[in-house]
Amino acid sequence: MSNLDTVKAESEYSKFLQVAQKIQSLAEILGIKVEPQNTETQPFFLNLALADQRAALERLKIYCDLFTDVTQSEVPAKFSEKKLLWMALSRLRLLPSADLMSLIGDDDLIEVFVGSRQVYRSFNYYNICSYSLDELESLPWEILFSVRDPKITAQIMSEVQEALITKKVVQSGTPLHVVQETSSAFKNKIEYQLSYIVPIKDLEENRTDCFITIISAKLLETVPEAMRLERVMEHQAEREFSVELFE
Repeated sequence: MSNLDTVKAESEYSKFLQVAQKIQSLAEILGIKVEPQNTETQPFFLNLALADQRAALERLKIYCDLFTDVTQSEVPAKFSEKKLLWMALSRLRLLPSADLMSLIGDDDLIEVFVGSRQVYRSFNYYNICSYSLDELESLPWEILFSVRDPKITAQIMSEVQEALITKKVVQSGTPLHVVQETSSAFKNKIEYQLSYIVPIKDLEENRTDCFITIISAKLLETVPEAMRLERVMEHQAEREFSVELFE
């Protein structure tokens, strides 16, 4: 990377971090814990291509704007994931089917995709995931989590294609399965059950590969609060040892 590219990358990360820290402050009002970055490591954001950095920053700005809107207009007791989803879809110029909201349970996780790129996730995700915003926005899924059974991955992809081709909601037959964080200090184990794949209409570019996944998820295992600082320190020592081995 040239000196000029390095300066540009650091400038984009400065913007990214400012937005992430604002999200952290706003999330606290709603009782949600969000970490801007993992202080044990150099920001992964800096390793992204400039175009990918700007795309990640734009995604984060959507979250920030939504958090700002809801904390200014709602008291925490009235916080609604469904309302936030509707606001996000409006900002993204995506139109769901009329029955979307009836498919979503109060505790369901919602993810919005444009092609293979996730452009929105519901905020309750941060209650079961210990990764920072930098890690989630900068690293691929297969680096962050244990690899799914290939049969489950193939079934999910098949069901997504069915939803996009038929333009109808698909009730998933994917079996209940567990994924685990592989690169975090806490190694959270999360139980996933994909419930529905919902095709959505792109009003901006008329893309035909936009969809929503509705997921029932439960945190099965994490590090107890009293042991978290100790585990973070152990994890940092493990990382430093690994780096020394390859120097």
